[in-house]
Amino acid sequence: MNVHSLKNMKIKQKYTSRQIQIINNAIELIGTNGIQGLTIKTLSEKTGIVESAIYRHFKSKHILLDNTLNYLKEYVINNFRSIEKLDLSSTDKLKMLYSKQLEAFTKNPSYIIVLLSDGIYKNNAVLRKIIYSIMQEAKQKLTKIFESGIKKGELRNDIESDQMAFIFMASMRLIVTQWGLSDFGFDLNKKGERLRKTLNRLLINNSKKIK
Repeated sequence: MNVHSLKNMKIKQKYTSRQIQIINNAIELIGTNGIQGLTIKTLSEKTGIVESAIYRHFKSKHILLDNTLNYLKEYVINNFRSIEKLDLSSTDKLKMLYSKQLEAFTKNPSYIIVLLSDGIYKNNAVLRKIIYSIMQEAKQKLTKIFESGIKKGELRNDIESDQMAFIFMASMRLIVTQWGLSDFGFDLNKKGERLRKTLNRLLINNSKKIK
């Protein structure tokens, strides 16, 4: 499987290259074998790093999982932050966000299991809290973009910005989940772009449609 290397410099400053290597391989193991399939032993076999060396970076599997989710959280939220600051229309920002997220899932399908299969964390309150915080922060960032688009007249004003954010996030989650359940049986980027254009038509300010 192709490991999607995260290039964000803020993330790299928090983790060493060896820690990033371990985390990326942990993501792949979870994606392939589920959270129960991730052990320090299987991680050692996959990375070629002896178990004692892995323990020097992460003292336990729990600490490794905590860091893995926080690592992905930084990646996801930094994407939102960087796009939020651009001098673009709200629709262009949303297009860029949608495309970048789908590209990330396409390059590393294991992200679907790690980020979207919330049931695998049902027995771990700490990990559930991290997943929830990713969802909440992403929704807050999206809501700001939608609020800006409504104020500028780019988006329709008869739907609240937070509801627009729910629609945006739910549509992406559904299509990505379907892609995973179909054993990646369709072109996610192509089908996702069709869905994004449909969302755009539904949410854009069109005086002929909204009276």
